Amino acid sequence: MKTITNILLILILIIFKTNSQEIKSITETVFGETEIAAETERQAKRKLRKLKTYPEHFDLYFVSKSTIQFDSEGNLITQTDFGESGEAKQIRKFEFTDFGDIKIDFFINPLNQKSNRLVTYKYNENNDLIQINDSSFNYKKQTDISYTSDSTKLSILKINGKIVDKWVTQTDSEEKFELTTAYDNNDSVFSLTKRWYNENEKLIKQVNLDKNQQPTLTRIYKYGSDGNKIFERVESHYDSRIIERNWIVDSVNNTKDFKTFTNGKLDHFSRSYYDKSGNETKTEFFDSENTDTISFTTSSEYEYDTHNNWVEKKDFWDKEIHSITYRQINYYE
Repeated sequence: MKTITNILLILILIIFKTNSQEIKSITETVFGETEIAAETERQAKRKLRKLKTYPEHFDLYFVSKSTIQFDSEGNLITQTDFGESGEAKQIRKFEFTDFGDIKIDFFINPLNQKSNRLVTYKYNENNDLIQINDSSFNYKKQTDISYTSDSTKLSILKINGKIVDKWVTQTDSEEKFELTTAYDNNDSVFSLTKRWYNENEKLIKQVNLDKNQQPTLTRIYKYGSDGNKIFERVESHYDSRIIERNWIVDSVNNTKDFKTFTNGKLDHFSRSYYDKSGNETKTEFFDSENTDTISFTTSSEYEYDTHNNWVEKKDFWDKEIHSITYRQINYYE
């Protein structure tokens, strides 16, 4: 199964969507329309006056600014979020083992040091994860992991030194099926989870069961030849609600249809178009009652650097500009 490090890096790169090779850092700044949460119109106007508009950015408001940095091996080492005045609002630092597994994940709040949070990971001589420590100013969560056999893993969760829950995961010899049984601090079973995987170690079915081994939720997944998910079915056994999601890829026309059904009834249908770099250029949202009618359209325009990474993106809602994003990308030489 995927390591924590790989999952973390994949999530970051999905957010920033780049060709990551040789990248040293990415700074992304977003300007867009701002929603004001206020109880009265007077309060909304007062909050609105405190916001700055930027004529050079189509009179949009500042939304966010973030910087991520990678080491020469491609590991994510810092992620910093900034406020409108340039002050660092949140910093996240990472350290890795020689094998590329995450060792330290440090959340830093420069404006409130008491909200800092440190997560550390320990491994055994076989590079198996054996402990996770998650601590803040007044809170310490520790997960101890042991491998009682090649097919059995025991995880024990402690909060501020007290055992809360534990999980026993049993895997078959081919690693195609695993069963996780969850126990409370009295060693009573409170849930079970069954998972099935395909030959590429991707999850294809998961069944959650209650303490009486009655199913509560079933998930089924299917994947395309490229490994991307093309179908998901979620069935809630409590209320007989079934949600199905379909991703239909047309590689000839560079489009992807996304449809969701609830108990067999279509409730969402959209079609996205992509450029040759794989970036989304337009999405059409169709009326679920009349799928020949487009009810809403979003689109994006890009400017690229010499490495084929985009450095400016303009987003439009029904042809009206909604946001603009700038990127400054630094590369290792």
